[in-house]
Amino acid sequence: MLFSRKEEDLARNEEILLQQYTHWWIFVVPGLLLLFGFYLWLKAVSKGSFSLYSLVVFDEPTAVVDSLKYQIQFYLHQGSGLLREHLPDSIYDFLSQTRLHPRKWLSQIVIIYALYRLIRATLTFLSTRITVTNMRVLVETGLLKPQVVEFPRMHIDAFHIKKGLFSRFLQVGTLIIQASGGLTARLPAIRFPQLLTTQVVENESL
Repeated sequence: MLFSRKEEDLARNEEILLQQYTHWWIFVVPGLLLLFGFYLWLKAVSKGSFSLYSLVVFDEPTAVVDSLKYQIQFYLHQGSGLLREHLPDSIYDFLSQTRLHPRKWLSQIVIIYALYRLIRATLTFLSTRITVTNMRVLVETGLLKPQVVEFPRMHIDAFHIKKGLFSRFLQVGTLIIQASGGLTARLPAIRFPQLLTTQVVENESL
């Protein structure tokens, strides 16, 4: 979070007990996706492209004669031969000259999606803050359009913490706050979420 909540922003007799922020773990999945996208792109460059016509051309059967695989290869080969004989030259030229780069397209889609996830993660990392006071829980999100959701402590019904296989070792998890009236906040990659929930419960019991 870029800024910390100031004491003058609080109500009278209100004290800050704890502030929690987003953990850097939020960048792990987008980062891995981005690396995977670049890996696919490098594979696409090394493998090259193929023509549309190669999709409808089948070589002579190579399987054992009289086997099912041989029969399938035989009919596909015969069908592609008939197609070539009756195919107009204009369509043949179009199919032969049109090159496909499926791995390149896939890598571009993955890279674009990874960049989208990375931008979202960056905005969340910079703008998310949870402030626990002796009166309420404040959830602040949004960098371009900041918004604050206030949960009075007495109206909070439940906390839910979801952890992944590896994030649990870093004490990081998705924190879900549910309050009366259907108000819910879902906050990914919060550091030490149990500390936050414990602080709320222990303070309520005092």
